[in-house]
Amino acid sequence: MCEYVCQVGTDIFTLKGKIFEVHTKVQLLESYVEVLSAADSTIIASTNAFRKYCNGNETYHTSEFSLNIPKQEGEYIVRVSKKDMKKTA
Repeated sequence: MCEYVCQVGTDIFTLKGKIFEVHTKVQLLESYVEVLSAADSTIIASTNAFRKYCNGNETYHTSEFSLNIPKQEGEYIVRVSKKDMKKTA
């Protein structure tokens, strides 16, 4: 799940969302999210998908992320990785 927000009058936009495992729909806490230039694979922005929320005595965690990216025309790659996750075909 992902969305982007463009702020009028600024030179950045925000990409934000949550990371889920495709089959189980379980949130993948602490996944690493990167936005790369498709032209040369340079990293434009990166972050860890982890947020902590507190409500009184309760604390919970989500796989939310938010990235501020310069507004530039071009093609981009969003790469998500998670330590200890195995690739499947």
